[in-house]
Amino acid sequence: MADFAHLCAQLDAATGLGALAAYRASLDDLNDDVIEGDLLAQTVLKHAEDIAPGSEQRMTSTEWLHHLSRLYSGDELRPLPKGWPTTGKVLSDRLKRLQPTLAARGVLIDSGRTREGRYLEMARPAAAPPEYEQPEMH
Repeated sequence: MADFAHLCAQLDAATGLGALAAYRASLDDLNDDVIEGDLLAQTVLKHAEDIAPGSEQRMTSTEWLHHLSRLYSGDELRPLPKGWPTTGKVLSDRLKRLQPTLAARGVLIDSGRTREGRYLEMARPAAAPPEYEQPEMH
């Protein structure tokens, strides 16, 4: 995809057609469709709203499964939908597949291992500072 974006940028530079903007818009629409059709992705994004920018939360995949399941079920204890992950391993695999879509919405998923065991980490990157433009000297 990065190669195609690079090609679109070159096409724009040569012709001014706006191919890169159209490509990015189509990727954004695709991400919206994935999120709309995936209750796990919606629940992760709902949880991520409470993560402060520039911070992360780390738990085991089983702990994440229980946390996200409780968040989805809510106070009304609605049943989990068909296809909802049933084990930490299944959740971990699903989150790995959702990584690009979640990253496009500002939620980063990472995994790793410590002496205590494996973990999944959910983070929201800090907002990038606005770029400073130097005034032109005449």
